[in-house]
Amino acid sequence: ATSVRFVVDSDSSHIAHWLDWKDVIWTFTDIPNGCLVALTVNYDRQLDPGWYFAPAERFGVRQASQFFLDECFKTDANRQLD
Repeated sequence: ATSVRFVVDSDSSHIAHWLDWKDVIWTFTDIPNGCLVALTVNYDRQLDPGWYFAPAERFGVRQASQFFLDECFKTDANRQLD
């Protein structure tokens, strides 16, 4: 597998009020007839209590990541993030 890591330098967007981006890692793994692309997003939660906000933040980051991958790699296959 080959990976590329992007480190976040700064974020002035509204989302920075509820999470602090750390880095994003793209991993590419050769598979028969193609390539598997995985996206790992690392961030720190900024809202408390964690038991309440962590699931919502995780959901939002997964949805945004899936949208990003779908836009970058348009395909008819229905993919889900684990």
